[in-house]
Amino acid sequence: HDMNYDAPSDKLSDESFEKNFGSANYAFNYGNAHFIILDNILYPDPRDTKGYWGGYREDQLQFLANDLKHVPHDRLIVLSQHIPLKDASGNAYRPEDRQRIFDLLKDYEQILIMSAHTHLQDHIYYTVEDGWNGSKPLYEYNAGTTSGDWYSGKIDANGLPDASMRDGTPPGYAFLNIKGNRYDIDYKVAGKSSDYQMHVFAPKVVPYKGRTTSQIVVNFFMGAKEDAVEYRIDEGAWQKMHYVEKVDPSYQVKLFEWDLTDTLLPGRRPSNAVNSTHLWTGRLDLKLSPGEHTIEVRATDRFGKTHRGQRKYEIVAEKE
Repeated sequence: HDMNYDAPSDKLSDESFEKNFGSANYAFNYGNAHFIILDNILYPDPRDTKGYWGGYREDQLQFLANDLKHVPHDRLIVLSQHIPLKDASGNAYRPEDRQRIFDLLKDYEQILIMSAHTHLQDHIYYTVEDGWNGSKPLYEYNAGTTSGDWYSGKIDANGLPDASMRDGTPPGYAFLNIKGNRYDIDYKVAGKSSDYQMHVFAPKVVPYKGRTTSQIVVNFFMGAKEDAVEYRIDEGAWQKMHYVEKVDPSYQVKLFEWDLTDTLLPGRRPSNAVNSTHLWTGRLDLKLSPGEHTIEVRATDRFGKTHRGQRKYEIVAEKE
């Protein structure tokens, strides 16, 4: 994204970046992993010369094709670029360029695509329906950011903004762990312990044997639809949670605080919420005895790692 905005062509848009940091397109080996870094921002947009478009110049695609001629098919390929490949409409990404990437990579068994840009966290899978013709679905990790929602939100005691992203993911960074031609990923929330991998939302107080439309909502930051997410209350039987794509209520609460305050808050109002792709819901049990109860959640990610979260709620008997 570090373009020269006065550049007349895409080939010249990275001049300042390249002068200070080196090439915007390159490749290197790390053990049995082969990394490819591509600048996939076309600026100015070749459609109307305004803004930018996801895609590549022909010389970039030729570089990739030539590079892969020297990479054995049993290596892990890690393609890192800014804009995710997800959009197939042609609005955000040039479709023929996306297909060229798919065709060049299809003979490799172990592939990871890493992207950013959205200031969200998403796990994207491509199949034959998307034009991917590899032996198994192609995985793209669209990583959350250290700046979160562009450093928005309330300022804490340390002078730092909350910066939670629009899908409810806290700001943070990812560790890519490589062993041979295999990998796994750990997401680390900034300022939190490494075991903080989810937020559990639930009402604080509910009526004993009453009725409520409230739910337990779990935002599992590294979660995807295929992952197993379960919960139990007070060490009862584990129950499967229901995957949904909707707004994270925890993030919505933060927005309401800005909209309903009588005085100005320090910082900047966050961006409006968007549907999260890593939410699960479960029902509360209101028939338990009055008092405090503990919700436990366990979630297993695509790498086989199990993570846990917890929240308490209180059941109160209504006065007669």
